[in-house]
Amino acid sequence: MELSQDAVNYQRRLFDGIEDIEIIQGDVAIVEVQANFIYMVGAIQHTADPKGVLTRIVANLKDRGELMVSFYMVTPATMAVEPIRWVTKRLPKKKCCGG
Repeated sequence: MELSQDAVNYQRRLFDGIEDIEIIQGDVAIVEVQANFIYMVGAIQHTADPKGVLTRIVANLKDRGELMVSFYMVTPATMAVEPIRWVTKRLPKKKCCGG
């Protein structure tokens, strides 16, 4: 599930031809599906109601389905790299990422 239509289009191209992967454009907080596996990395902390989203995700799992959720928190390590992130987010992609 992805809010951004551009990201959905990219992911559909990326996973084209791979069976059992469905990319859904929608809000993870309200979409109802039945999935064998849900992978949510670095996103739940950006939702308005992380606990509600987690409840919805678990409800979207089939029996014996698997869930992988990770999130990042403010820690001394993340605070130390924040000035670097602030600069690199503002660099042109060609300078920063070779793109």
